Amino acid sequence: MMLLTLFLLLSILAECQGFTSPLSCRSLSSLDRVYSATSLSLSSTSDGNEHKENAYWTSLTSPFPPETPSGLRGEAIIRALQSGRTVVYQPPHNLSFVVRGKGSEHFLNQKLSQRISLSDATFHRAAILNRKGHVLDIVGVASVNATYAVVFPTHLNLQEHWGPTIFPLDQVTVETSPSSFQCISLFSSRHWHVQKVWERWLRQDKQPSRLSRTRTEYFHPTTTQQSSSSPQVILTTPGSIWWPPHTVAASYTMLVSSSTPLQDCLFPDDNAASSSNNSPMWLGEREYQALRIVSGQPSFGASVPFPAATVLEWELSPLVDFEKGCYLGQERVAAQSNNPLPQSLYQIEFLEEENNDFASLQRWPTVNDTVYVLGSNEELIAGKIVEMAEPASQGTPAMLGLAMVKRANSLLRRMEQLELDLPRPQTNDDFSMVESSSGTRDKLDGLEVIVNGELIGRLKTLPFKLLGQDKFLIDDMEESPDEAVVEVEKPEAIDVPKETVEKNNSESMPIPTAKVDSQAERERKEAKMELLRKRAEEALARRQQKKSSAT
Repeated sequence: MMLLTLFLLLSILAECQGFTSPLSCRSLSSLDRVYSATSLSLSSTSDGNEHKENAYWTSLTSPFPPETPSGLRGEAIIRALQSGRTVVYQPPHNLSFVVRGKGSEHFLNQKLSQRISLSDATFHRAAILNRKGHVLDIVGVASVNATYAVVFPTHLNLQEHWGPTIFPLDQVTVETSPSSFQCISLFSSRHWHVQKVWERWLRQDKQPSRLSRTRTEYFHPTTTQQSSSSPQVILTTPGSIWWPPHTVAASYTMLVSSSTPLQDCLFPDDNAASSSNNSPMWLGEREYQALRIVSGQPSFGASVPFPAATVLEWELSPLVDFEKGCYLGQERVAAQSNNPLPQSLYQIEFLEEENNDFASLQRWPTVNDTVYVLGSNEELIAGKIVEMAEPASQGTPAMLGLAMVKRANSLLRRMEQLELDLPRPQTNDDFSMVESSSGTRDKLDGLEVIVNGELIGRLKTLPFKLLGQDKFLIDDMEESPDEAVVEVEKPEAIDVPKETVEKNNSESMPIPTAKVDSQAERERKEAKMELLRKRAEEALARRQQKKSSAT
């Protein structure tokens, strides 16, 4: 909540324009007033036994020193993006491959949940399902032309996965990207922040000076470029990604040809501790995975034992074209599309202020831990934990994760039978400037739960469901400061009657409709919250009356 009030867009994540990394200007002791030691670090122990989750997070790569607490790393990333820097992430393995041939479009549409069109140079995100509709992976497809596409899986080796299903009549071949090709993603709070990185560090001769915001661009390397030892961008694809705190960022995925690791030859001096407020900032696997969970995005990595769930239960309906058929898992998706889902994905948040010191916990919450409704004496199961982010990785003293939760109506009905308090409407200042995509509050948003018999938390609606998929909170069509119209030289002053000036001003002054609309929207939301509060009080009074009459 605190972060979004500072900057609503990814803005993922200064307080001053001249950014100096928190690593270089703030000591750990200076954060004691905000974070406890256990919130900032995973190195705490309980009864002499180190938490098992430490080994996973510390095994991941990071540009920060090993002793840097997770809260400080999260704050550094947030401040970097708030100050206009671009963050860069390179997956540990480049699994991209090329699909080419006359049957490429038909082949991809048979395999993926989204309609893929290769006739226009666009970027598609889609899901790969099994026969039961369960998600196996999320992929990106960058179309180059009608017979050529580059596919970016998240973790599956799709060449091996799809290879046995390719037949000569398909008129398609699947080829692994050359070993010199490496994949990177650039994220920022504004399109023109990435644009500046492109112009200064990545663009080569004869490549366009501006990145397209809507189209995939493929660059055939020239003979000079092929013989050059410097990195060459082969492909760029625009997109957007949800990022904490509940924001969306401008992003680009790029395929780069380089004989050396990109982190050694791209922005070599622009690391996490750099004081330059214009240089890109590398993210490690440790930071990326934590922020991905905080933003409500499951990964379906092979190392995580995800529960069997359909693409709709994972809240990934934007990756499905419901008018498209004939793809693996389509029958299950169609059967669920018009019926209540048996389970859905939620965020689960544990605040340190609502619990004892995290260091006193017997163990951290982890994957497959059972989530119970608070007050049910562990009789009412709400769901299971899917993933947990590294504590404080979003820059606040809290633990945040993802949980697969049972159907709302069945849970609420059982809660009424047990005479438990129903979730009250949550006031969320983070979204005071945002219109909800559904128009109604999630029934389980704010439900209090308990894990491991000691850790109290709350369920939260996924950020993108509150904001609306692919909605920018702040219009990103604005021009870069470098592109803004330069103020013309003021003409020589002349004497004009005062009455004429006042009349012209009154006629030309635009009506402040934005302020009026904003005020009306605030009043509407305040009235709605007051109505919800009254309804909650009435429901509580009826429940108390029912209890008294029963006795």
